[in-house]
Amino acid sequence: MSSGLYSALSAAKSRLAMMDTITENLANVNTAGFKKGQSVFAAVLDGQSATTAAKGINFTKIRGQFSDFSQGTLTQTGMPLDLGINGEGFFKVRDAGGNLYYTRQGNMHRDAQFNLRALNGMQVLGAGDKPINLPGTDFAVDVEGNVALDNGSVENIPIYTFDDKATLERRGGGLFVAGEDSPAKPVERPQILQGHLEAANVQSMEEVVLMMESLRIFEAGQKAIKTYDTLASKADELGSVG
Repeated sequence: MSSGLYSALSAAKSRLAMMDTITENLANVNTAGFKKGQSVFAAVLDGQSATTAAKGINFTKIRGQFSDFSQGTLTQTGMPLDLGINGEGFFKVRDAGGNLYYTRQGNMHRDAQFNLRALNGMQVLGAGDKPINLPGTDFAVDVEGNVALDNGSVENIPIYTFDDKATLERRGGGLFVAGEDSPAKPVERPQILQGHLEAANVQSMEEVVLMMESLRIFEAGQKAIKTYDTLASKADELGSVG
């Protein structure tokens, strides 16, 4: 098979992978605290055909998929259980199966037992991975996550960070799983703003432009694949003459 065909195929395949990332970003443009994904390309030189004249064939692949953890815009909502993180940090949550995740989604609510839950229904966890219980009707959350309750007691909503955020694995919808090599640790100087929400750091127009660019490159790769297929068929016909 022609090495040019492999090049065209690798380009089309890589752009499909990038389209998946862009689609997720656009689907979560209105998800509070969502961090957009990014795909990084790499060109691989075919070692067998490379010469001192640099006539090797370049193959495209996704070198890696990363998360952009830049700050999203903080918007005041006035809702007491809307908690926006300013700066670094993640809330720690747990699903019904006991799986732990980290998220910056701050639009929360309380269940029938007054346990704090994230928008997706997961429990928001405090120290020692215990559920955070907020009884009463009136409470205030300071920037360090301390909650003054009606009965005079104080609960804390901790946020966590990582030495290497690149180890966090995306799980969709703004959820992350911690990597084994970079355990979570409490943020030393947390900044939690009650009555605020952090918007997704996705720029819709930027993602649309990337989508159109990827679509054009994918279509060009498709055309190249068809051209190589036609040339291969013609070569077979010539080879069978006589």
